[in-house]
Amino acid sequence: LWHSLDTLVVTRNTHEDKYVSLAKNTNKLRFVLQDTDGNCMDVRDFTFEIKADNGYMDHDNSLLDDPVITYLPYFTENVNIAEGDSLMGKPAMQTVAVAEMNTMRLMAGENYRLIVRHKDWEKDVLNINLNNYLLLTQMEGHDIIAQEYLDRQSEYAIVFFYNPELLNFLSTKIVINGWTIWLKGEDL
Repeated sequence: LWHSLDTLVVTRNTHEDKYVSLAKNTNKLRFVLQDTDGNCMDVRDFTFEIKADNGYMDHDNSLLDDPVITYLPYFTENVNIAEGDSLMGKPAMQTVAVAEMNTMRLMAGENYRLIVRHKDWEKDVLNINLNNYLLLTQMEGHDIIAQEYLDRQSEYAIVFFYNPELLNFLSTKIVINGWTIWLKGEDL
């Protein structure tokens, strides 16, 4: 979904070229869950959701008041990332869980939640402020405000590493537009 705040005046029967500034108001997020010990993860064991109140937009591209929306994945899959590796002639197997989802415009300062749950665990696997987390991917030297950064990015790929000994996700790798940020031991 693209939005423009530019005013365009069309003159009848006259050809004109106009440049229109557009903002993309949709975001695509891809989440990968991987076990650090090489155990297989099954996407069917997890639920993924983003909770945000960002469904209604005004003429000036600001958000209007609306109830909280729960975004769910439109795509999930299990992927064998060890394919092609082998141990003693046997094919290696390490499956990661993958989910993709879309959201509407992300707003800095809002508490939109990424929640990942395992069907057999009492506690959430992850329950983080998605906007603050994504803002950690802004590279040093980008002299733009948080909202502009969120508006300029539209695709995010995030890998969460699960440590079975600690029973939590301890290291996170975020990749956006080819840049990688590692968070280790961070309080999510």
